[in-house]
Amino acid sequence: QSWNGKNVAGIYRDTFATNNCDSVVVTNLVVNNASTNNQTVNICTGQSWNGKNTAGIYRDTFATNNCDSVVVTNLVVNNASTTNQTVNICTGQSWNGKNVAGIYRDTLATNNCDSVVVTNLVVKMNPNNFLPDSSIWCWDKVITLSVPYFTSYQWSNGNTSSIPSIATEGNYYLSVTNEWGCTGIDSIYFKEECELAVYIPNAFSPNNDGVNDIFIPIMSNELVNNYVFKVWDRWGELVFITNNSSDGWNGFYRNQIAHPDVYTWQIEYSYTFNKYEQWQSKTGKVILMK
Repeated sequence: QSWNGKNVAGIYRDTFATNNCDSVVVTNLVVNNASTNNQTVNICTGQSWNGKNTAGIYRDTFATNNCDSVVVTNLVVNNASTTNQTVNICTGQSWNGKNVAGIYRDTLATNNCDSVVVTNLVVKMNPNNFLPDSSIWCWDKVITLSVPYFTSYQWSNGNTSSIPSIATEGNYYLSVTNEWGCTGIDSIYFKEECELAVYIPNAFSPNNDGVNDIFIPIMSNELVNNYVFKVWDRWGELVFITNNSSDGWNGFYRNQIAHPDVYTWQIEYSYTFNKYEQWQSKTGKVILMK
């Protein structure tokens, strides 16, 4: 702008003739600057500023001391975010004070705008009743046991596999952890019950030297029932019979030593295995030696 053709601040003297006399006007010319201000304004989605709700650069002009002042505004519109999450906890645990499965909404203030977190809270069951009450165990057999998959196993005897190594009959506890970190404990009773093993010698020498003098079946378990052990000579004559599993043939027949020869034997017995009565009958040959 200019005043009387002047646009530079300063003191100006002007002389005017009034009634044949000079009049002097002294003017202090002040030049005011037009100001420009920059600002950033944050609003949230759904809000407005000066009637505006779209992000952008806005210029507004204001009159100050008869001069225009400009305000440049960077309008930022912040979105109110929604976050979805799934949280797994175990029975007996809690999350943010909640222990019941369901959908929960929490509102958080971010940049002065509300953000919503939607949580699907899932309560996982602790492992339970994953072992049978009991199982059969024998020292010479591999244990067959169906145990569900877990990420870790800890038996009361120190084993860390799904199938334990058992040394004695008894009750064993298993602590497990599943894929969600939930733990549980169960127990099983291992009962020793072995299938009967029988070894029959193929030769003996009843010469009273203390070595192989008696022909007798060797059994892993003496608790047998219906036991019958018989021996025949080559002509089919019965030379020995007993119902006592502790008795064997000493090689005598009719009060004298039998002839060295091949004899036929038969053993019959029953025993209890896995809660059922098992019947066995075996036949073979034995050599009587001098």
